[in-house]
Order: sequence, then structure tokens, then C-alpha cells
Amino acid sequence: MPKKKKKCSEIFKRLAAVTPGGVNSPFRSFHEVGGETLVLSHGMGSKVWDVDGKSYVDYLGAWGPAILGHAFPPVVAAAKKAVDASAVLGLSTKWEYEMAIEVQKAFPSIEMIRFVNSGAEAVESAIRLARGATRKSKIIRFEGGYHGHGDSILWTHGPEERHTPEESGVPKGLVDETIVIPFNDPDSLLKTFHLYSGQIAALLVEPVGGSMTVVPPNPGFLERCRKITEDTGAVLIFDEVLTGFRIARGGAQERYRVDADLTCLGKILGGGLPAGGYGGKKELMQQLAPLGIVYQAGTFSGNPVTMRAGCAALKAVASPKIYADLEKKTEKLLSGIREIAREKNIPIQTPHVGSMFAIVFHDKPITNYRESLRVNTERYSQFFHAMLERGFLFPPSPTDAAVVSTAHTAKEINETLRVFRIVAREL
Repeated sequence: MPKKKKKCSEIFKRLAAVTPGGVNSPFRSFHEVGGETLVLSHGMGSKVWDVDGKSYVDYLGAWGPAILGHAFPPVVAAAKKAVDASAVLGLSTKWEYEMAIEVQKAFPSIEMIRFVNSGAEAVESAIRLARGATRKSKIIRFEGGYHGHGDSILWTHGPEERHTPEESGVPKGLVDETIVIPFNDPDSLLKTFHLYSGQIAALLVEPVGGSMTVVPPNPGFLERCRKITEDTGAVLIFDEVLTGFRIARGGAQERYRVDADLTCLGKILGGGLPAGGYGGKKELMQQLAPLGIVYQAGTFSGNPVTMRAGCAALKAVASPKIYADLEKKTEKLLSGIREIAREKNIPIQTPHVGSMFAIVFHDKPITNYRESLRVNTERYSQFFHAMLERGFLFPPSPTDAAVVSTAHTAKEINETLRVFRIVAREL
């Protein structure tokens, strides 16, 4: 019998009494895999600990930003120095400049950047900017892409939709301005642009899907997105909240050699602190207030603690060797999982791009959102809990991306595979 997590259970029940579902973000809930949400106390390197004192090798990575592992010393030191000098100042600091330079080194397409507090805020702001710059209102995005919880891009029109927009708190008028089409489908892309000719403000795309398992773009698809937006005057927005500084230092734009007009960043940007940013062509960014009339503001945008910690994090991943090592670790883990699954006759897919990966219990590769709805969620839940009980944390969702960090060691990866061989017998 699994050992009862007494403190975890007690604290979760207290949380559930004061916050909906016991979580401050639905991602943290275990509703997709069953059971009570784990309550963590701290993290260090490649591991996290729950409040009962049990440690876990962490492949969740705080949903992506922990590329350097947890409590990375240079980031902690930078944050402490910033707090000592005041956590909020209300006016500009030199750290905003230094952070912008670090981002521009990685993303040549970002001629100017505006820092915000989350990836979701970055996406919402980029959409407003695109609409203001083009004087058009419609946005095209892709099924299965997650861009935060903003009204403009939350409603999916997907096959799982069971409620009206109004029931979900999203005004129908905004839903009508957002067109949702299948990912990796160039024909739908072309037809939609023709159907709404002259009305499209922006094409919003996660260049690598990270919420419908890990779905890379088909060859030529991002190039098609780039070409059609250039031809029509629409703004191409890459949501690189997951992929930026993760699948390469310059994200998907470096890996696939396709530049966006606007790029949205988050997660890794702050080195573990709340951060986001959106940037791109100078002629677009200069339409933001105070230079232009497109308004966006925030007291904590460019916060000195986040900027100093973020600079330390981005400098730590400046070497190409970092990404080569991350990819090598990821491939070692996944090739081992595939081999064990073949031995046990378990249908499995292990899609990955760089150090983003997914464990998918399905007999065929997933190339779009609708295909991801057919994954074996029950088997993933069994896998998740069996690995968790043995000290390995994966995403509590069968379709969200897992990650490897620089802190994961060869020994930990070998131990993960040893334990998965045991778990595979149960599956």
C-alpha cells in the first residue's frame, strides 16, 4: 500500500476550503490523473520535496522554467541582492536594459521588447498591439495551442467544447473575433486567410505544441505561416512561452529558422520568478504608449528582482553546449523508455523537441490536437502515480510537456529507467 502523505493531505484540504479546487492554477490539480494534489515545500537542483519530506526527481520543471534546476545558486544570489536593494522601485532600472540585451542576443527578430509579469500577459498584450497596428480585429490561432487564459484566445472551438462562451465568462463578441483552425494544416490556413481576406490582424502560433503532447511543426508549416502573413499584412506572433530558451537559446526561431513579427516569452525568462515579455519589429513596438496609442502598463513589469535573477539565468544558458547536453540527456531518457515499452509490448510515443518531451500512450504519433484526444489517459494516470510513488514527478496531465534540466544527472536518468522497467510490468 502507498504510504499516506499525511501533511500533504491535511494542507490540501485546508487549501480546498479557501481556494477553488485547492489550487491557484488548474494545472496544479490532479483532476486529470486522479488523487489529491501534491503539496511541495522546496526544490534543489533536479529534485523537489513534498511537505511530508519525500523527494522526487522532477521532470515537471515547474511547467518549464526550471531549465537550470531549482534554486540555481547564481539566480538565488542575484535575487537576494535585488531584494536587499528594494523589491520594487516604480521607475526604470539598468537591469531592464541588461535583460533586454540578453534577450536580443538570443532573438535577433526582437528589436525592442516590453517586459511584463507572465506569458499570458505577454500574449494578450501582443494581440492588442497587433490589432492596434493593423486596425483589424480578427485573430487566427490553432486548436490545442495554449496561450494563457485571456478572453481573446481562451475559447477553443475544439471538439471537446460543451458550454457556450457566456457560461465560461468569455463574451461571444470576442469569440467571434478569434478563428481556430487545425495545427499543421496548411490548406486550412490558406482557406481561412482567403475567407477572411482583409480582416486578419494576426496569426498566433505555438511553434511547437506543448499542451497536446509535444507536437513539432511539420516541415514547411512555419514557413507557410511566415509567407501568408507577409503577403496579407497580418502580424505573425510566435508564442514562445514554452519554447523560448528551452528548445534552443533562440527558441523555435533559432531551431526552425523562421522569424516572427512579435515574440511572446515567459517562464524561463525570469529564472524562476514571475516574468514575461513581448517584442519584435521596432515599427510595431513603437506603437505602444507612451510613444503610440496602444496602451499596456504594469507596476511590476520589469521588476528589479525578476530582471536581475533573469539576467543571471539567461547568462547561464548562453553556451550552445548547454543545449547539446540537454538534448543528449533527453534522448537517453526517451530511447530507454521506448526500448522498455517495446519489450513489454506497450504502445508508446515519446515526442520531443530539445529538452521538451511527452510520454504518450498511443500507437501512432500525434500531429495535431484532435489526435491528442485519443491518447490512453487511463494508462498515463497509472504511469503517473506509479512513478510518483517511487519518487519521480511527471506532469499530472497526459498531454502536457515534461522537461529535462541541466541539473539532471546520468545517474538519475538511469534510475528513472530502472524504475520505469518495474512500472512497465504493472502497465
